[in-house]
Amino acid sequence: MILGVVLAGIPSLFPTGFARVSAICLLLGVLFLVIAAVRAGGANPRPTLYLLLASNAAYYLCYGLWHLRLKIAGPSLGDGVDPFAQVLTEWMLVFMVLSVYEVVVFLWGAIWNRQQIYALLGLIALFLQWVISIVFAINLAAGGKGDALLLNSPHLTVN
Repeated sequence: MILGVVLAGIPSLFPTGFARVSAICLLLGVLFLVIAAVRAGGANPRPTLYLLLASNAAYYLCYGLWHLRLKIAGPSLGDGVDPFAQVLTEWMLVFMVLSVYEVVVFLWGAIWNRQQIYALLGLIALFLQWVISIVFAINLAAGGKGDALLLNSPHLTVN
């Protein structure tokens, strides 16, 4: 699982011209995470909760490395938006696909009393993941300002 976290976490280090390499690293990392979860008993809530935690760790590693790249190399100069916008979009797609699997496993575990504590924790963690991810994406879209979700935010006013 550690290899999957590292591979899925490094895409934000690549500059604009390496979008395919970035996407391949993310895809391979997530594939390693899923394979590790399935080999550990993928139909049970406990390994699925580990998958949820590992994918979130990889996402926040990716975000941290993006900030590190910005401090060391500065923003990417070139056409289009910063490459992290693409990586963020790819991560949202990964979260959506994994969420379908995780919801099924967690609901199955909660209903049929298979590792019910892990299933309930997983459902709560999955809900929090989506709330935090959406707030995070809105915050980044607003330019990284912490007040992006406040009602009196200048980012949300219409002129």
